[in-house]
Amino acid sequence: MPKVYEGAAIRALYAQLVEDFGGVDAAAALLRCNKGVISKETNGSASIPPQHFCPLEDALGRFPITDMLHARVDRSAEMNDIERLVLTTLREAGDIGPALFRAISHGERATAVKECREAHEALGQVLAALEGGAE
Repeated sequence: MPKVYEGAAIRALYAQLVEDFGGVDAAAALLRCNKGVISKETNGSASIPPQHFCPLEDALGRFPITDMLHARVDRSAEMNDIERLVLTTLREAGDIGPALFRAISHGERATAVKECREAHEALGQVLAALEGGAE
């Protein structure tokens, strides 16, 4: 599943910022990077770090990517308690697989234990909320 901050919408907004600033050459000069980096970011071959989109937004005086990322926070404020717990549980559960893989492949058991405990706690909280009928 693509992350919103790495997806096509951010890429399109970033490409527009680059164009509005004066193109790839001007953006590369502002950001002190190679033109190829800007090209890779706009075509999806590379992630777009805040160190690249923020200066362009600041220079142009408009903030389309920042606004889009803020919208994510605003939507989460409208969630009920169970929805928040479910999202937390899913996020914590997603951390288990890589941690377990590192434990068996590299012996990093401490991280696996930490991630399992966090997921277990989150699962317990969501289970209690679902059983209790809380919203």
